[in-house]
Amino acid sequence: MFGMLIGGGGSGSSAEVAGGGGGGGGGGGGGGGMEKSLFKQEHDLEKRRAEAARIREKYSDRIPVIVEKAERSDIPNIDKKKYLVPADLTVGQFVYVIRKRIKLSAEKAIFIFVDNVLPPTGAIMSAIYDEKKDEDGFLYVTYSGENTFGNEVEL
Repeated sequence: MFGMLIGGGGSGSSAEVAGGGGGGGGGGGGGGGMEKSLFKQEHDLEKRRAEAARIREKYSDRIPVIVEKAERSDIPNIDKKKYLVPADLTVGQFVYVIRKRIKLSAEKAIFIFVDNVLPPTGAIMSAIYDEKKDEDGFLYVTYSGENTFGNEVEL
């Protein structure tokens, strides 16, 4: 189930929306991180596909994102996996949202990976979604306290 967090205020539902509005969507294929996503293990493809389609229809200016911690990372766990992200949010802004959710101190590093690649901080989430969304319609993001891959994607 998805809820909303826009600029710090919550609606009381069980997922998150980060930031403001925007456009975007469509295209691509892609993978889900360094290991098999727990979300994928817990929900079959058809259910995930139906949920992503429903979300995209209801919130056309937002991107459905699944955020999971890398298996072997010592960084804190995130409280929610599902996020509705404005299409015009940058990767850097989304990293800030994740940092806040896991209450990570400023001196600690965090890296996010999409399809085992470190996306550029200035990239727009809709561009990452178009390029790397999974067959189920979700964008899978893995976060870690270590730069386990270190490759930057060119969009």
